[in-house]
Amino acid sequence: MKCSRNSPLHRVGAALLLLIGSTGLGYAQNVSGFVHAKIQNLTQTSSAAPVANPVSPFQFGSLITAGTATINSATLTFTGTASPRDYTKLAGGNFSILDTFQTQAEMDAAYQNGNFTLSVDTSAGIFSRSLFVIPFSYPTVAQLTVPAGDWQGGVLVIDASADYTLTWSPFSNANPVDLIELLISDSGLILTPFPASQTSYVIPAGTLQPGTTYVCALAFLRVAGAAAGDPDIGPGYAGFAKATGFVISATGPTASPTPTATSTATVAPTPSPTSTATATATATAESTPTPTPTNSPTPTPTVAPSVTPTPTPTTTPSGSVLGNISTRLRVETGNNVLIGGFIVTGTQPKEVIIRAIGPSLASFFSGVLPDPVLELRDSSGDLLAVDDNWRTGGQEQEIIATGIPPTDNLESAIVATLPANSSAYTAIVRGANDGTGIGVVEVYDLNQAANSKLANISTRGFVQTGNDVLIGGLIVLGQNPLRVIVRAIGPSLPVPGALSDPILELHDGNGALIVTNDNWRTEQEDEIIATGVPPTNDLESAIVRDLAPGSYTAIVRGAGGATGVAVVEAYGLN
Repeated sequence: MKCSRNSPLHRVGAALLLLIGSTGLGYAQNVSGFVHAKIQNLTQTSSAAPVANPVSPFQFGSLITAGTATINSATLTFTGTASPRDYTKLAGGNFSILDTFQTQAEMDAAYQNGNFTLSVDTSAGIFSRSLFVIPFSYPTVAQLTVPAGDWQGGVLVIDASADYTLTWSPFSNANPVDLIELLISDSGLILTPFPASQTSYVIPAGTLQPGTTYVCALAFLRVAGAAAGDPDIGPGYAGFAKATGFVISATGPTASPTPTATSTATVAPTPSPTSTATATATATAESTPTPTPTNSPTPTPTVAPSVTPTPTPTTTPSGSVLGNISTRLRVETGNNVLIGGFIVTGTQPKEVIIRAIGPSLASFFSGVLPDPVLELRDSSGDLLAVDDNWRTGGQEQEIIATGIPPTDNLESAIVATLPANSSAYTAIVRGANDGTGIGVVEVYDLNQAANSKLANISTRGFVQTGNDVLIGGLIVLGQNPLRVIVRAIGPSLPVPGALSDPILELHDGNGALIVTNDNWRTEQEDEIIATGVPPTNDLESAIVRDLAPGSYTAIVRGAGGATGVAVVEAYGLN
């Protein structure tokens, strides 16, 4: 399976690509350089051997670094089922590809070793460059060999006031040109690649901030191809990497800890001129004083997904499924908290992690939710689990083991194995002590191999204007297109203050608008009816599309700037 998405699961991989790409780049060419990499991701939480990352076990990545010219677009052509593949623009003008797979065989089928040809459209012209990826063997596994007692609760605990020697296993099958990469995100350390013979690094005292959690990666990198630079495009490299992710918790005397955050998962849309919604992105957030938690929350809503359809597919089964879901919204109180619903179909239980994100959004939005509380309820409204502050809810080690723990201690998470058989579940995010602000609810499928899937996903919240419209991110996992219906529901909701006329936009992973709809009967009426789940009010909106594997964003706003309670839903029809 594969997906290209901007999510917390891919930040370590993206940072690894940036580190690899920094090797030998930075010349005064129109395009500074590029790198292609196949990465196997692992996770280490103790002195035992690292295990496969359960969410992103294999990734193909490619990074183009901007030079003196502005890059408009880029495409990579190669042998494999994913060819040709368009790049996504990053902040700063760079462009990237980052696709995730469940097995190495799937990755190698999509991106076969051999010739990779890059075409870059820039302000100085269109340039191309080919690089041959040699089918070398992969490096050995990078394993930390620090004292076993330094591992506590699945994280590596370090006294930030003293030097700490980070040690690891030898890169035993290294070639002379191979490298070792060490990433300690948001630490301020910019480390150049180590020679493959190196087995330790001393983290200087005072480098890390006490009370802070750092997401880290140690990678053994095999160089599998290189291309010399010229005045148009700088040098290019290809590599195979085994990257072991781990978490450092810095301790030591401090009066004011400053947790550091990685990104949260919503896709980066570029809304139409009538919407000013912006993307949810990574943040480095200062912690706020911990409020007294409310341990027995009693929110007003206990809403499950608004419908439980039995859709009639209009295409043959594709093998693709809806994967992770994230939604960003301004969280209010009462009925206007953030409510995410999903249904698990199939026969086997589904393991998921649900996260409620708030403080780590602070450098991108003002008025974020300072202390989100997360509840998980079944279709009857019965409370299955509640969490306020993920490290104190009794699941700290399980959450860390997923590889995607929240990066602010005030954020919340729940790991659960949920029965399938079309069972419906609801995740509710509200503020501790009735706090309000921008928050994100996320659901990640931790076991995509199970005979079950997320059949439909929905989120309910209070739609406002500007940054506070309803923004839902969804991911299609698999090798083939998936037929999906996306709906924006308002007038038919049995709640006070429902959004009277919702407008729905669907954007791709690059933020480009795919289609918009206002009133579902005006476009695609027959196709929408054929799904078996048309909206029940003519002012509501719906879109039916065959979506290729990748990430998408659905934006719901009110016609004429109206506000009110609305639901955004996505159903997989195959």
